[in-house]
Amino acid sequence: MSLAIDFLRDLFMFPPLVKKELETITKSYGIKAVVRKGIPAGSKEVKPSRIALYDYYGGSMPSGWVRWMMEQYHFDYQQIFPQEIDGGDLNEKYDVILFIGPGIPGASGGYGSGSQPKKRGDSC
Repeated sequence: MSLAIDFLRDLFMFPPLVKKELETITKSYGIKAVVRKGIPAGSKEVKPSRIALYDYYGGSMPSGWVRWMMEQYHFDYQQIFPQEIDGGDLNEKYDVILFIGPGIPGASGGYGSGSQPKKRGDSC
């Protein structure tokens, strides 16, 4: 038997080993969980996203804060740097890449034009 949570028209199945934890969580959020026999036909395993967090050498405060938040909420992530981006094939390793703060350097060696808003009166 497994525990099922029907949430937004999707059915999430959990092994019996986590029954006690799920009962506590569902009660605190007002979600109803039911016990079902077997796994419904057509079910697919939900896997966590493979997350990368871009940073430049020397680090940045904005990416440091994002790193801290990811750790607080127990998200697995891989920190990546320009050399890995230059190497390509990122879609083979990651589902999501987070660009925080200045983001990717532009082709001219400076930061991309959309990365930091310009102040009024600054010339282009």
